[in-house]
Amino acid sequence: MNDITLLRTLLVPLKGTQLLVPSATVLEVLPFSQPRPVADSPDWILGTTAWRSGAIPVISLETLFAGTEPDLGSRTRLAVFNPVGEVRALPQYAVLVQAVPRLVALERHMIQSVEDGTELPEGVVSKAVLASQVALIPDLEHVEAQLMDAMALADEVV
Repeated sequence: MNDITLLRTLLVPLKGTQLLVPSATVLEVLPFSQPRPVADSPDWILGTTAWRSGAIPVISLETLFAGTEPDLGSRTRLAVFNPVGEVRALPQYAVLVQAVPRLVALERHMIQSVEDGTELPEGVVSKAVLASQVALIPDLEHVEAQLMDAMALADEVV
C-alpha cells in the first residue's frame, strides 16, 4: 500500500513573491473592486468589500510583510480566506492577490525549507522551494490576530 500523502495547497501570487497556503484556507476568488476605506486602520488594511450578506476586511500582505504597495492590474483579484486560528470572532477576510491562485498538490518531501540568511518578515513562518520556485509560508494565525487587533481599534468593526 502506498503511504504518500498529498498536500493540497495553493500558490497565491503577490507582488514579487508568492504564498504557499493550504487549499482549504481560500474559500473564493473575487474580481477586484475598490475596497471601502476604514478610518483609523493601518495601511495594510485596504478597507472592506461586500461579500455574501455582509462586509469583510481587505488586506495587503505585501504592505504588512514588506511595507510595499501592491500593484493593481487587470489580473488583480481578492482571495477570500477562511480564518485558521483560534480567533473565532474574526469573519472571513480578503487578501489582495496579483492573479488567480494556482492549485498545487505536493508531497511533503517536495517542499524544501530555504535558509538564505535573510530575516523573515513578521507574519511569515518560513520560505520554501517547490520545483525551483520560492514561496513564503505565512503565519496566518499571527496575521489574523493582527487584523482583529487593528479592526478593534478602527472606527468600523466588520
